[in-house]
Amino acid sequence: MVVNTEDLAALVARWPAAAPGPAAPLLGVPARQFPAGRLLAALLPRLAAGGRFYCIDGGNLFNPYQLTTAARAAGLDPTPLLARVMVSRAYTCHQLVAAVEDLLAEALRRDRRAAAAILGVDRLFLDEDVSLAERRHLFGRILATAERLRLEGSPLVMTFVSGRESPWARQLGHAGVTLIG
Repeated sequence: MVVNTEDLAALVARWPAAAPGPAAPLLGVPARQFPAGRLLAALLPRLAAGGRFYCIDGGNLFNPYQLTTAARAAGLDPTPLLARVMVSRAYTCHQLVAAVEDLLAEALRRDRRAAAAILGVDRLFLDEDVSLAERRHLFGRILATAERLRLEGSPLVMTFVSGRESPWARQLGHAGVTLIG
C-alpha cells in the first residue's frame, strides 16, 4: 500500500518492465509533494532500461531539464532518455480530455510496459469560463478513461495542483484514485 511520497517514488521506480497485470495502480498526489522532477528521477532506471514514459501535462509542470539534470547526476546520457519521453501539453480542459482519451489511451494500449502520468489534472478545470456542469462532465471523462486504463493494466500517476480538500481532488478520491500525501 502506498501511503506517502517516498513509497510512491519507490513504486514508480519498480513499475514492471514486463507487461503489468490487471488492476494496476491509479494514484493521485499533490503536485507540491511529488513534483514532476521527482517523478522523472524515479523513472530514470525504467528509461535507462529502454522503457517509455507518456505524460499529459495540464499544469505546465513538465520540465525536460529536470530529467537532464537527474540523468547527468546518475552518470547517464540524457539524450536517449529524453527520446523515450512523450509529452503533450493541454491549455484548456477540452484539450486535456482529448489528450487523455485519444493520445494517452492509445499510447498505453500500444505499449503496456510504459509508465504514464497526468500532471496538473485539475488545473484546467479551475477555469470559470467553462460552466461547472461541463467541467464536472469533462473531469468525469478523464477519470473514466484513467479507470479503464488501470483495469487494462496501465499504472498511472495523476498530480493535482489544488488542495486535497478541493472538489477536484475529492472527486479523484471518490472515483477510486488512491490519494497520497
